[in-house]
Amino acid sequence: MQINLVGNQINEIFNQAKSVLVVLGNGADSDLACLSASLVEVFSAYKKGSYMLTNQQLPIAAQPLVKNELLKRHLTPESLVLSFDWTKSQLDRVSYKIEGDRFDLIINSKGKKINPSEISYSYQGEKYDLVISVGVTSLEELTAFGIDQDLFNRVPSINFDKKVSNTQFAKLNLISNSADSICALAANSFNEAKIALPTKAAEIMLVGIKEATKNFTEVADPSTFEAAAYLKRCMIPGMVNFASEKTQGSEDKEETPENWVSPKIFRSRQLS
Repeated sequence: MQINLVGNQINEIFNQAKSVLVVLGNGADSDLACLSASLVEVFSAYKKGSYMLTNQQLPIAAQPLVKNELLKRHLTPESLVLSFDWTKSQLDRVSYKIEGDRFDLIINSKGKKINPSEISYSYQGEKYDLVISVGVTSLEELTAFGIDQDLFNRVPSINFDKKVSNTQFAKLNLISNSADSICALAANSFNEAKIALPTKAAEIMLVGIKEATKNFTEVADPSTFEAAAYLKRCMIPGMVNFASEKTQGSEDKEETPENWVSPKIFRSRQLS
């Protein structure tokens, strides 16, 4: 029953997403990197904007799997936003002055003097409506990439990891420190979500499973073979087709479902 909940959540948010940020954590191995690469491929195949954010060189097995233009090292904020209560200060006008290399933003008020301590600032960068982290252990690690925390709190997020130290900071957390492969864990979740993976994405995830299990010679969980079978079916045209089974009305919804507000944690024993 838990896995059905995971599948329904993933199906709904995948259908609604338009611009996806996939973040690969520090010290990621080939298994984690392959999952990140496959996610970028999935959304690209469905004509949704997506790219991978990572500050490290990908493992050798994953390097050929992501196009360079879809790789980013850091999000660069595009705008600095200053915020304050303009009603208290009776805002009159805003102007600016440039002298040499100095830029002055001039804010004039007709009433109460603006108190600098009441001014807050934030950054606005690239737009995305879904964040998927892979191998990211904490919110602090995530924001170190330049991700705006306020925006992250407002959009759906999925957290894949196999570290016991993961702090479950996303709205949907798929965590397992005992799974043979994070790609296998994700594949079984996508299968339950009735997502037909593109051939290349399935191939990439299968590479991740093989890397993690040393070509299936070190497998402790039978669900790893189930994941591999699902991926192989995705690679054969016509073997997997979930297009007609999408959630009714999912394409018509514009707002994020309320049940994404509360964090959810699903560990391996609940997903097996």
